[in-house]
Amino acid sequence: MLYRKIPISVISIKKIVKNILKEEKVKKAFLTIVLVQDAMIRRLNRKYMSKDLSTDVLSFDLVHPFSSKMGIVGDVVVCVDTAAAVAKKIKVTFEEELMRYIVHGILHLIGYDDSSLVEKKKMWKRQEELLKRCLGRRA
Repeated sequence: MLYRKIPISVISIKKIVKNILKEEKVKKAFLTIVLVQDAMIRRLNRKYMSKDLSTDVLSFDLVHPFSSKMGIVGDVVVCVDTAAAVAKKIKVTFEEELMRYIVHGILHLIGYDDSSLVEKKKMWKRQEELLKRCLGRRA
């Protein structure tokens, strides 16, 4: 257990990250998954995205544009407070919602974008497919 209020193990997070990378055919990746509360993700969102509000997940691509040999290098910052609140609201487990944010963040690092409606639909469809596979359900 990572934190007394977070009922999920590091092993579960590592497993889903490995599954996502395998499904997306990513051969090299150096990722950090950071779990934070509302206040911290709001500070990061304000500092790096110029948005003064909390959010569910932020992805930071740390690969230099000229060093693509390294594969994917980045940080995925996930808000556990948002995951808990949304999970309760939409009646899914905390683990499922947390994993949804991790999948979403990794997809951004892979190159998916959700800035337009068409891109958002494509990304979210893939996100849900991966989530179902990673949680042991049929896609």
